[in-house]
Amino acid sequence: MGDNLKSDFEHPLINQISACHYHNKKHIRKIQRMKRVPAETSLIEIVSTKRQKMRGLLPISFSFFIKKICKKVSIHDSKKIFLLTRDANFLEEPLKYQMAKDGLDLEVRILHIDRTQSFFLNMKSPTDLKANLFLFGDPASSITLRNLILAMKIPQPIIDEHPEILPFLDIDVRYMVDGNVLKSFISKAIQHKNSSVTDYLHSMGVISSENVCLVDIGYSGTTARELSIYLKREKITTGRIDCYYFASNKHLFSNALLTAPPVFLHEALILPYSRPYKVASDTFSWLEPYVLDNHYGPIEGYSANTVIRSYDEWAVPLYIQLEFLQKIIYHLDRNYDYRKILLQLLKAVIVPNGGDVRFAKNLKHCKNYDNLSSESIIKDATFWDFNKAYNELLSGDYWIGGSLKHSHMTLRLLMRIRRDWLQAR
Repeated sequence: MGDNLKSDFEHPLINQISACHYHNKKHIRKIQRMKRVPAETSLIEIVSTKRQKMRGLLPISFSFFIKKICKKVSIHDSKKIFLLTRDANFLEEPLKYQMAKDGLDLEVRILHIDRTQSFFLNMKSPTDLKANLFLFGDPASSITLRNLILAMKIPQPIIDEHPEILPFLDIDVRYMVDGNVLKSFISKAIQHKNSSVTDYLHSMGVISSENVCLVDIGYSGTTARELSIYLKREKITTGRIDCYYFASNKHLFSNALLTAPPVFLHEALILPYSRPYKVASDTFSWLEPYVLDNHYGPIEGYSANTVIRSYDEWAVPLYIQLEFLQKIIYHLDRNYDYRKILLQLLKAVIVPNGGDVRFAKNLKHCKNYDNLSSESIIKDATFWDFNKAYNELLSGDYWIGGSLKHSHMTLRLLMRIRRDWLQAR
């Protein structure tokens, strides 16, 4: 006995099972409301207003992201699409699938460049390196010359050419990296890194006469900014370079002010950093385990325009990422009310349900500028000092909503207080 006509009544009868169907008035009213959907929205799949799981909403959001990119490249007549590693390269298969549906004939390439490598586009002197030491370790703690060499992946031949550095390998170089003792060695290392990055971008066709677009998950637009500054400083003429992101943080706007044509840094297509999204955009640790390259570690450098990458095992099992990818392709064939999807996604990120938090408990990601290790995205927080706990989660790059839920806090009230406090600022 049941109120579902098909599963509770028709299917049992087909299998010769006695069944009884009763009319659920609430269910009937819901069906009638569904039938009253206007004709122009009949192709849109109705997403239940019941609370959806975050890992079910993410693939739909990425399918929307891919559809938007295909529209953008048509408008700007782009000839190539570059997917930036280590995040956006997983979009290659669904992007090609959507392009075939839309009749687009564009070349899709994986561009192996990250935030650290892009900084070397405009790094010219030891003074520039000193200003960007945060890329290679915590600036509040000591950074030995040995660790700096390992972090910068300086080739052995350059080290062999400068035996004068050997006595300083285990000395903190934060205050002597631009000094006379290391000046020759550091300058040579920077020159090597600068030329290898620029040669790679030229060989890949990023810097060319054709219009191209760069696609990344997010978040601050550092690569676009550094590329724009490099082209302007070197007075290089190129085609239009459009940069698209899935999500953005508070730094994207300031970086957009520093970019100039031919580089165009667009607002994030799905989760821009704006008032309704601020709490969800504080950190994106909740997103990174799904999109981070599951096969390789950080880029070590380039040799003869070939990418050198360290191997590493990241936290998300391969089958989870494959399942995520297949769901994106599945949703590309469907239409949704994406505004409702995004609102539900935000709700799931800020105030998640217990199932999502339990699923994410063992997921890890690379925190902030640390490319060498991964940690859990969830951390225990204390209830007694909510603002302090929130700031610790924020500075530590943890999934805030998931951590608070994991700590059994009354999330709705706390996040509403946090949201109202942000809006009052």
